[in-house]
Amino acid sequence: MERDLVEHQNLAWHETDQRPEQVIPTGTLVVGIDGSDGSVLALTWALREAARRGLELDAVLGWADAYSLVAPTPLSALSKGQRTRLKGRVESTLRHAEEQLLEPSAVMARTHVFSGRPAELLSLLSTRAALVVVGSHGYGSLKASVLGSVSRACVQAATGPVVVVRGSRRPLDATTSYDHILVGVDGSECGRAALLWAIDEARATGDHLEAVHAWGTPGLGVMPPGAESDLEKTAVSTLAEAKRDLHRSGCSFTSHLEYGTPGGVLATRSKTVDLVVVGSRGRSGLPGLLLGSVSEQCLAHSDCPVAIVRV
Repeated sequence: MERDLVEHQNLAWHETDQRPEQVIPTGTLVVGIDGSDGSVLALTWALREAARRGLELDAVLGWADAYSLVAPTPLSALSKGQRTRLKGRVESTLRHAEEQLLEPSAVMARTHVFSGRPAELLSLLSTRAALVVVGSHGYGSLKASVLGSVSRACVQAATGPVVVVRGSRRPLDATTSYDHILVGVDGSECGRAALLWAIDEARATGDHLEAVHAWGTPGLGVMPPGAESDLEKTAVSTLAEAKRDLHRSGCSFTSHLEYGTPGGVLATRSKTVDLVVVGSRGRSGLPGLLLGSVSEQCLAHSDCPVAIVRV
């Protein structure tokens, strides 16, 4: 790959003690990296998506002293060897991500190392970024866990949309690229925010948008999908409301009403789409919860990246 096709900002160590909002401009795609395989996949996905959306990209590594209980240790206080190792981790992550791309990327990619806990830095940047991207697991994550500590904290605390890059297939494999975005709609405020965000994404990328509303009563004595019931009438009305937004959008779309649990339906359909979009909480979400059950299930079981959208 021609390395000069990707522009990089060298790490400027005299600037590293600045806050991220002083260095990173508004409206860029921000991706959290730490050198792990998960962050390489996240950066690979982010490089491709930044190019498709016409965005600049800022790759951020957050460094925190495990023994500092109050303010983070300034990077300027680190030894030359420590700074060199951090710089090497960033450059290695970027190099490995570029190697995963099917085609060289011309996206403007900047790399940064900041003092602070990664999730807190990324959550702060979510207020100004077009999109924050994280891997499902980073260094130190338990393999058996659904999400790593950083990705979970970021999804819970971020105010803007966050994409968690997960799934069993390579995110840029040409044989498994469907040019499809799947969005779950449920009639809630968060659900409509997710739909409108997915519409903007489909417009920016040219992808086909697939909207699905899942309905049904779990457990014994469920009503069959064809029954005339209040639940089914509500489901039909919910999807019709979403279709009004879809028709006005001008993007290519299909819509489906499916009987089943929302999380299960979206996870099953994730096998043939490139991105699943859901609201952070739906109609059935308890007010005190940061994430609803549907978004939790998607983050646990989807076979492709998942975007969590907040109101």
